[in-house]
Amino acid sequence: MSFMPAGYVWNRRNVAWFIHTITIGASGAISSQDAAADSGVVAAKASQAGRYTLTFPGKGFRKFQGAYTILIGDATNQFGAVSVGFDSLCRAEHIDDATNPPTVIVQFVNSSTNYTDADLPSGTVVKIHTCVEF
Repeated sequence: MSFMPAGYVWNRRNVAWFIHTITIGASGAISSQDAAADSGVVAAKASQAGRYTLTFPGKGFRKFQGAYTILIGDATNQFGAVSVGFDSLCRAEHIDDATNPPTVIVQFVNSSTNYTDADLPSGTVVKIHTCVEF
């Protein structure tokens, strides 16, 4: 696995993007995900609802620049229902503190219930885009 510096990031050198796709199964479990050889990332379901730990290759990243998610729902599940996550945020970022291997936790929350942790509907495809500086 190798990664290419992003050429379109204005006025920032040594930036790379990792893009990892997971598919959500029952109870928020990961039913499938990109191979680590393809994306450079391995995702694992955390013990809390709606949380996933992303593990990155090696070490040596200088800075975590951020992440965002794209959700692709199936044809039947309703997004925004009271019991499912929709909004995402990052927690416990350990990319720029020399932790080996570097990790980030992506958390999905339900914004209609005080941003509580919430699993995504089964069948949801999640594309996680993470930017690091090396």
